[in-house]
Amino acid sequence: MVSVRVSVSIVPDKFELIGIISKPLSYKGKLKVKRKEGVQLLNLPEFLLLLRDQEYVPYYLEEFEEFGDSFYLIKLDEIDTEESARALRGSGLYVQKEFVAIEKSEHAHLYELVGYLVIDKNHGEVGIIEEIIDNGSQQILQIVRGEYEVLVPAVDAFMIKRDEETRTLQIEAPDGLIDLYS
Repeated sequence: MVSVRVSVSIVPDKFELIGIISKPLSYKGKLKVKRKEGVQLLNLPEFLLLLRDQEYVPYYLEEFEEFGDSFYLIKLDEIDTEESARALRGSGLYVQKEFVAIEKSEHAHLYELVGYLVIDKNHGEVGIIEEIIDNGSQQILQIVRGEYEVLVPAVDAFMIKRDEETRTLQIEAPDGLIDLYS
């Protein structure tokens, strides 16, 4: 497939975000995608658009399966190694609107934070958000920090500023929370 850039202006009108790539799943380029809450695929499209470096790039869909209630497992054309899959981490996946049904959800915006760099007011860079965990009573940011995982409740009181352009989330975690993971 020849990569063709798509005008950013057509995407909001004709395409819908269905999820964010959270991580590679195999050495052959399979990807684990965090599903956007409230969006259900009605039919499988022939191709997806990935938002990479502020541009939309089309990829043909080779494999697709639902993985639990919150994830998709996908294989994209030309993504054949773990390294090429890892480079897509945090990218948004878009499909034509006619392929989805949308339900409203109070937590739908949180999944968009996957791939964001978290910066704590007191500790500096914490790590990259790998997943949003729903434990039933609240949503939790799962942040990869070196060899460790940091879990921070996804509540407005801790989140200071979200910058979509730089894909960063500034937080002020409760005293001692980040230190637990050091």
